[in-house]
Amino acid sequence: MISDRAAAEAAVPTDLHRLNVGDLFNFWAEGRNSPMQIGLAGTFHAPGWLDRAGQLRLSWLADQVERRTRRAPVLRRRIRWTRFGEGRPVWVDDADFDIASHVRAAPLPGTDLADFWDWAAVETISPLDRDRPLWQMIFVPGLEGDRIGMVFVIHHVAVDGLAGVAALSELLDTVPDQPVPERDWRPQPPPSRRRLVTDNVSTRLHAVPPLVRAIPRLPVLINAFRGTAETVRKDAPATSLAGTIGPSRRTGLISAPLDEIHRSADAAGVSVNDCVLAAVTAGLGEWLATRHELRPGLTLRASMPVAVPGREQNAGRMVVVPLPVDESDPAKRLSTIHGTTSALKAQHADVAHTDITGSPLFPVSLMRIGIPWLARRGGLKVNCFVTNVRGPRKPLYLAGAQLDNAVPYAPLVAGVRLGVTVFSYAGTLTITLLGDGGLPDWSTLVSAVQRSLLMFSAGERSIRRYGHPP
Repeated sequence: MISDRAAAEAAVPTDLHRLNVGDLFNFWAEGRNSPMQIGLAGTFHAPGWLDRAGQLRLSWLADQVERRTRRAPVLRRRIRWTRFGEGRPVWVDDADFDIASHVRAAPLPGTDLADFWDWAAVETISPLDRDRPLWQMIFVPGLEGDRIGMVFVIHHVAVDGLAGVAALSELLDTVPDQPVPERDWRPQPPPSRRRLVTDNVSTRLHAVPPLVRAIPRLPVLINAFRGTAETVRKDAPATSLAGTIGPSRRTGLISAPLDEIHRSADAAGVSVNDCVLAAVTAGLGEWLATRHELRPGLTLRASMPVAVPGREQNAGRMVVVPLPVDESDPAKRLSTIHGTTSALKAQHADVAHTDITGSPLFPVSLMRIGIPWLARRGGLKVNCFVTNVRGPRKPLYLAGAQLDNAVPYAPLVAGVRLGVTVFSYAGTLTITLLGDGGLPDWSTLVSAVQRSLLMFSAGERSIRRYGHPP
């Protein structure tokens, strides 16, 4: 809890941190069993975290985490919802911040790592308390190999993929014995209604010149909307990947040395993301063939986020990447995917998009109505989601123990029952296949993607599935 002295000595409020349209999208697009929450799980070999009886020292561990939240302000902020005239909602410091509400232990009945990864996926969709900072950290003692599991969950409204990595990196340490200063945290006082109204009026006035300067780029935005409309008009091919998202999840985790994938990508003149997309495409083709759903010329549609350089978090755009699952030639498959992704990244519609639709003068109510409709229609337009996030290049630590592995989880949305998240950490590339619990022939799909990734690695021994023998 925050001391009375610290609260009394709160400094003069700084600039307001308002939610942008991209942030709000992550609330508006949520479904019943598909909250827009992202997670990262991993394991530690940390005997020092246990007491003499072998029990987790949870209070001590929570204190270690609490000290480190001072390096990541987003972890101590909650949302204050605004009223008419006050503008968009704002982030405010949680003066009643209590680490016990965010750090807990949850022992599992078994020790198997494969069960832990599946359990972590389900915990990632457990709703977070919207009256508090939107994150939690769960520790799971007693895993095989005397390891302790960790699951970090945070809402997408607070961070996107890259910002989430930054928050976790600030929460953890870059060296085992990194000192953590013990100092009082002084929450900023919440803004008054008068300040919110004044700021809202001022923000709108200052938004007029940038909007006027963006008008010449309006044709770019119109063309982008036309392209989006054309994309939305096309339905995704009917496969078992579409359907209602239930409350359970299944995971398939594949890892490989990042430098080997890089060498293969450089030799082929493509990106690591292209290699991963090609492996996923081949795996999906093999999976569909076993289910008798593979048709001549079949091309699936994958939704993939593209970051906007120099822009704030949650300000990127989504693109649709065709996946030629019926292409049997690996070289042609990779070349086709590389050509598509290069063309999509070269588009500059994001500039006009963020300057116009992101303007405070743009009617948010129009998006508030349209985005849920688009989210409900999304399951008809794409077959899967793919996200690639670059993580820390060097290992991270918590209270002297090294985070041995890092497994990402992205949300499932819009009736799309498969998500693929790619994450690099400390020289290892991890691919998380996250599926709805009812998705059929799951092990076949995971094995097919694993085999497809072999072509980009030095050998089979370098590819492994977490929780299973290599």
